[in-house]
Amino acid sequence: MQSQQTPSAIHPKTVVIFGHPQFSQSRIHSRLIKAIQNVPGVTVRHLDALYPDGKIDVKAEQLALEQADNVVFQFPLYWYSYPALLKAYLDEVGDISHGVRSNHSSIPV
Repeated sequence: MQSQQTPSAIHPKTVVIFGHPQFSQSRIHSRLIKAIQNVPGVTVRHLDALYPDGKIDVKAEQLALEQADNVVFQFPLYWYSYPALLKAYLDEVGDISHGVRSNHSSIPV
């Protein structure tokens, strides 16, 4: 007997949190983003394009994470760290007092 898979099991929802302030100058990251843009179930959230003023919509970002089955962080390394906007994202969106809901439990990002 063959089991039926739900659409999310076939194409799990994956959100890619992408932070790169100099994306137009990046050959590697632009190829990676181009390769995944049309993959079913994958949503790319380019932080620098969404929030050029640095003001992150925390509620919208938390909702995007809550709806995802998988979360991928893609960014260049700057002196063994990540870009400033991604740091702000992690501080604001992943605030432990808000957390992200997963299977009815709250976990920090």
